Amino acid sequence: MKTLIKRSLAVWLVAAFVSVSAWAGDASAPQALVKQTADKVLKILNDNPGKAKNDPQFLYGLVDKVILPVVDFNAMSKLILGVNWRSATPQQRSDFQTAFQTLLVRTYTRSLAEYSGKTIRYLPSRPSSNPRFAQVDTEILQGSGKPNLPVTYRLIKTRSGDWKVYDIVIDGLSLVTNYRSTYQQKIATEGLEALIKEIQALNKKAAQGNSGHSGGSATAQK
Repeated sequence: MKTLIKRSLAVWLVAAFVSVSAWAGDASAPQALVKQTADKVLKILNDNPGKAKNDPQFLYGLVDKVILPVVDFNAMSKLILGVNWRSATPQQRSDFQTAFQTLLVRTYTRSLAEYSGKTIRYLPSRPSSNPRFAQVDTEILQGSGKPNLPVTYRLIKTRSGDWKVYDIVIDGLSLVTNYRSTYQQKIATEGLEALIKEIQALNKKAAQGNSGHSGGSATAQK
C-alpha cells in the first residue's frame, strides 16, 4: 500500500503538473486550470535548469507559489479522514491538514525536475451531473512502446467560484482512497491524535535532514 501511495503521489506532484505539450478537447475552466498550472511550472523549470536540479528550496518555492494554490487541501483532508473528520475537533482538523500538506510537499517536491520531459495528452472533457464537480482526463505519454498512463484530476468549485483539485486517480487508483485506507487503520487502533503526531514526527525528521526549509508551505501555515 505504501508503494502504491508513493507512486500515485509522485505522478501527481511531478508529472501531473510539470510538462504539457499536447492539448485536446474544449478549454473548460477545469481543463484550463490544470493546463495553465502545468505550463507555468514547466516554464519555471526550463528557465532555471540548474536550480531545478540542485536547489530543493527553489522547488519548494515553486510548489508553494504555483501548485498549492490550485489544490483544495481542506476538501482532500475531509475525504481522507471521512467520518473521523466529523468527530475531530477544530484544532485536530487544522493540525491534520497542515501536517498532511507538509508531508506531501516535503516527500515529493524533489522529484519535480526529473519529469520535465514528460508529455501529457488532455482528453475531451465530459459534462458532470453536479456542476460543483468536474474531472480532467489525461494520459501521460511514456514512449518506447510503453502504454500511456491514464491520470484523472478531480476538481471542486469553491464557494468563491474557483476550481481546485481535490483528488487524482492514477491508472484507476485514487490518491485520496489510498490515504484514507491507510490512515483509517491507524485511527481505528490508536486514534486520530496519534496519526497527527506520527505525521508531524515524519515532517520534523525530514526538516532536520533539510534544515533550509522551515516545514511545508505558506498555504499550510495559516
